[in-house]
Amino acid sequence: MVDYFLPGEVVMLRGIDQKDQVDFLCPNRVVEDSAERTVLYTAVGSPLKGRWNLMDRVLDPTMPINLSPKEWRDTDFISVSYPGEMYSIWAMWKMPERRFQCWYINIESPMKRTKNGFDTEDLTLDVVVRPDLSWYWKDEDDFEKLVNLGYYSEELAADIRQAGLDAISRLESGSEPFSEPWPDWFPDASWGVPEYPVSLEEV
Repeated sequence: MVDYFLPGEVVMLRGIDQKDQVDFLCPNRVVEDSAERTVLYTAVGSPLKGRWNLMDRVLDPTMPINLSPKEWRDTDFISVSYPGEMYSIWAMWKMPERRFQCWYINIESPMKRTKNGFDTEDLTLDVVVRPDLSWYWKDEDDFEKLVNLGYYSEELAADIRQAGLDAISRLESGSEPFSEPWPDWFPDASWGVPEYPVSLEEV
């Protein structure tokens, strides 16, 4: 039996690289969590620790992961993830005016549930969907470099592109979450900026 997280609960989102090393940490607020999908909220100002140096580490495998502390700036967003899918779909707002900025298709490994939140691996290639629902690929150059360097196999690269196309099919068919009123969504006023839900020594 799966113990789903409750709306408003703070969970830990961890990025895991191909060597099963943690390379990203950020607290997220749960909006929805069920067998059908998980919706998480990242607030502007949220603390995070990130890799930021993947290309350098691919070029020099001896380079350590740099989990430098930062904070999420400029935008609020919710991410909608579906079990088994290699993407999450974000609705993003420009802050502080809270103007809907875009939909964003983040291509990533399917999220894995943990006792404190979720693990995933960012897969570099993304898709930006403008408010008028026109779209374009993002970070193609970095993605192709990583494929040419052998970080992503040709088979995985094909799966990554297909995941983007699958998410675009949702867009073009008018399916959720694009059909839902997420651009008009507001977080609960009591939530505030989340703290890490567990000690960083525990991750």
